[in-house]
Amino acid sequence: VFHGADNDILWLQRDFGLYVVNMFDTYCAAKELNLPAMSLAYLLKQHVNIDANKEYQLADWRIRPLPPDYVRYAREDTHYLLYIYDILRNQLLDVAQGKSTLLKQVYAKSKIVCQKLYTKRQFDEDGYRTNHLLL
Repeated sequence: VFHGADNDILWLQRDFGLYVVNMFDTYCAAKELNLPAMSLAYLLKQHVNIDANKEYQLADWRIRPLPPDYVRYAREDTHYLLYIYDILRNQLLDVAQGKSTLLKQVYAKSKIVCQKLYTKRQFDEDGYRTNHLLL
């Protein structure tokens, strides 16, 4: 279970050679349910009454060993994901009156996210001429 896994899928491939299969993306579920907001912070507030701390969301997670603050953030950010998955899965089934149509759509969209492939940028020997703003 991931939330908004598009970048995570690519980063896990790039940094660790990990490929994810059979994933459920709670963002895809929230979108399919037409919720007022799609963020994990919204889902946490709505279903667990927790205000999410996003201080380390864009931190460099390749650092090893992970600093204690990173570990705490990761635990807080993922602790309720399975619970939220259960809630969203049940909502998808309720909206479809017990039919698994919407749930299947979310799994299909999650599968598309899993099928993304990280591609390494090709070296451009003249890149310094056109990419002078990239440092």
